[in-house]
Amino acid sequence: MGNLDYTPFYLKGNGPNIITLNMINEFLKNNVELTLFFENNDIELKVLNISYFESLCYWVIGQQISGKVAEIFIERLQNEVKIINSKNVSELTIDQFKEIGLTNSKRETLLRLANLDLENRLILDHSKYDSERILKHYTKIKGIGPWTVNMFMIFSLGRLDVSAALDLVVRKGLKILYNLSEVPDIKNAKMLMRTWGEFGTIGTLLCWRMMGE
Repeated sequence: MGNLDYTPFYLKGNGPNIITLNMINEFLKNNVELTLFFENNDIELKVLNISYFESLCYWVIGQQISGKVAEIFIERLQNEVKIINSKNVSELTIDQFKEIGLTNSKRETLLRLANLDLENRLILDHSKYDSERILKHYTKIKGIGPWTVNMFMIFSLGRLDVSAALDLVVRKGLKILYNLSEVPDIKNAKMLMRTWGEFGTIGTLLCWRMMGE
């Protein structure tokens, strides 16, 4: 997906594409005006083969920075701990975090995640809950917002109903899809996405595709 000069971590899933033609056709029943875009673009989602803890760490690191910069910080974290798990992250010193280059707020969030995971209070049995409940669970954690959880639900859980209106790149994609004069704000993006429903992730992936992501 996309024409980037590198492969960002969120596109490194190596399993099967979970987006099927039947899913796309179901999406198009309520969004027929987008048919041409699907005819000209391949849409795929391969779930990441990493732990949920590691994935959440990646998305915390990626908050409000470009994917390419996030890749640099993730690589530095990997070099420091070798294996990204809650024990290793919890043992990092302030100086090590400074070497990685993370902000104090991201350092505190990663440590918070690590401690919760060590106490077995971080990860849900996701199969038992809908996406709204998962969102509420993780956003109770300081430093974790809806954008972070949306990305986690798409790329680690393979949830199909995530309309990621908070993502700026997605909103830029909406401008193209709906031939808008300007990039919509979050409120208007959610209105445009109201017909995406249970297949919102497919629309989200299409928006990223439009932007070369």
